[in-house]
Amino acid sequence: MLRSIDAPGVLAAIIGAKAVADDRRLLGTTARYVVERSSKPVVIVPPTLLAPSAFRRLLIPLEGTEASSRPVLEGLVPLLATDVELIVLHVFTESTQPTMLDHPWRDLEMMGREFLTRHFPRQDARIELRPGPVGIRVAEVCNEHGADLIVLSWSQDSRAGRARVVREVLGSTNLPILLLPLRGESGSGGT
Repeated sequence: MLRSIDAPGVLAAIIGAKAVADDRRLLGTTARYVVERSSKPVVIVPPTLLAPSAFRRLLIPLEGTEASSRPVLEGLVPLLATDVELIVLHVFTESTQPTMLDHPWRDLEMMGREFLTRHFPRQDARIELRPGPVGIRVAEVCNEHGADLIVLSWSQDSRAGRARVVREVLGSTNLPILLLPLRGESGSGGT
């Protein structure tokens, strides 16, 4: 199966999520094998999804680091065949909230604009900055903005204590999720 995915001309794989997720596994054995080993992006499709005619609005939850942003730049942008709206989401948790801000909302807004200018200069993009649990905020922003697809970078490591963001998002939304593998890196934080 992986040889087929790795073939020239194949841009991404599409696999289904489990019809009934149990407490420990949101993906079946074959799907997990593919997402952990594929060198190409993989779209995970929930079983109850009514597929849109086109993906027009993509939600991209990012940590704001080079390690998590680079796979999106390298992996997503070449996949975009038509114009889409990108909604970049940065969820601040206790460990990622900046400690020194003179004017928090103004400073965070400036940081967000700088991030978009640096990483998505040619795309129709906006940024949302939210505090709280990642999975809940991703579902919230998807609903508010009518997202069609969620894009996540990830380390392809689903051992205990890893892939927290991927697990949270898989468990909190009924949208397809595009996983962009972090190539040749140990990954970052929660993805």
